[in-house]
Amino acid sequence: MRPAVKGRRPYDASRRRAAAAATRHSILIGAREVFLEQGYVAATMAAIAERAGVALDTVYALVGRKPSLFRELIETAISGQDEAVPAEQREYVKLIQAQPKAARKLEIYAAAVTAIQTRLAPLVALVRDAAAADKQLASLWKEISDRRAANMRLLAADLARTGPSAWGSKRLPT
Repeated sequence: MRPAVKGRRPYDASRRRAAAAATRHSILIGAREVFLEQGYVAATMAAIAERAGVALDTVYALVGRKPSLFRELIETAISGQDEAVPAEQREYVKLIQAQPKAARKLEIYAAAVTAIQTRLAPLVALVRDAAAADKQLASLWKEISDRRAANMRLLAADLARTGPSAWGSKRLPT
């Protein structure tokens, strides 16, 4: 880091970062709309750029090519934010892990899954349907399925560690 020159203020890039984040947000919204209206295969990056009100080069610079953009839509739908958030850093996961009662863990999980699926389900249907036509989407579909199964195993292990005494008055059906 350079020392400040006397009489000059240090450069502040916060406006530039905010503008880039707003542009990225517009691209994600435009992409989601175009993909859901036209399907993955028919959607073009030019249509996405037009919908977002940006140059095509801006789309490529901020989010990459079509498969990368679609992956980003999946990740942001899962996180509920404009950036992907790793599972262990998501608020609902932290709440589940901190909860001492298994029944409450499942309540938190159910609420989180409901919110996530509202955003995610239409995109998952697109990736599932387009996976046969696109090798990268087939790989993404497998990754989504594998990750979902791994996360379910983590939840089951957490519930098992919580132990049967933590079920309280609520019992799972047998």
